[in-house]
Amino acid sequence: MPLSPFQGTFVDLVTPFRDGTLDHTGLSLLIEWQIQAGIEGLVVCGEASESHCLTPAERATVMATAIEVAHGRVPVLAGIVTNSTDRAITLIDEARQAGVDGAVLVLPYYNKPCAEGVVRHVMQITAGAGLPVLLLSRPATTMLALTPELVERLAGLPNVSGIIDGSRDHAALFGLSDDTRLRTRLYCGDGQGDVTGFLGSAGCISWVANVAPRLAASLHHAAAGGNLKAAHALQTRLQPLLDAMDRDHPVSTLKQALAYVFGTSPEVRLPLVPVEAQNLAALRTALSLVGLSTDLPFLQAAALATQGGLRCRL
Repeated sequence: MPLSPFQGTFVDLVTPFRDGTLDHTGLSLLIEWQIQAGIEGLVVCGEASESHCLTPAERATVMATAIEVAHGRVPVLAGIVTNSTDRAITLIDEARQAGVDGAVLVLPYYNKPCAEGVVRHVMQITAGAGLPVLLLSRPATTMLALTPELVERLAGLPNVSGIIDGSRDHAALFGLSDDTRLRTRLYCGDGQGDVTGFLGSAGCISWVANVAPRLAASLHHAAAGGNLKAAHALQTRLQPLLDAMDRDHPVSTLKQALAYVFGTSPEVRLPLVPVEAQNLAALRTALSLVGLSTDLPFLQAAALATQGGLRCRL
């Protein structure tokens, strides 16, 4: 498999709901805002999307909407979030038929396979994938840390073109052979608390970009370009929001933050619940510290601009 064509900051997009159903308008506007704010790719139906609660029809609609709104301006990747090998094969086949540009396969969680089990799981799923696959490792849920040896085995599998390190310890990335670095791209998450994970990475799969897309994209570009002073400054600016995501469930926090700054509903589906009341004031404070206004949500501003015959600038 050639090197992954995906570079830059990708948002792991939440799925907006309203009154129990998929908010198609909110999703479309959220995607357009992300693209115009500088996000270089979309991950839909991924970890942040409440993918376990999406019906097959909703999942298909989310992918189709993302492809339609993106219209080739940025790549669209489909999340494959399941610990079942057979289910993952079905999901990746559906994603390919939907027309996405690639997939993000979350390494199996909960059942805690050994390294050999992970390799066989990925091998069966990616063998017939027919599109580039990025592997996402989150040791907090898999209970299996990446090692240089495991990375090198995974990087050699068919259609695997990149690996996303979702941990806060990037030791595995520093011990890779030159050959492995030449045949696979490495990506990072954005919640590690410092910028070391960005160094040498091809991109970032970002949760916080849902609320602060321009800042998240700027952070990765600064680090990738070697401007560590600017990267540290941006990380410091985003830190109150990252801390807020640690105080409650991050998806609930992101949806509540979007309700404040964008106007989509904060609705989540069980087993997730809304942000606890005692955390709401802290979240608003965090948004203010980051520099995000909560006075006029985006959707309200868009509605006013439309009524006035203006073209809203996202």
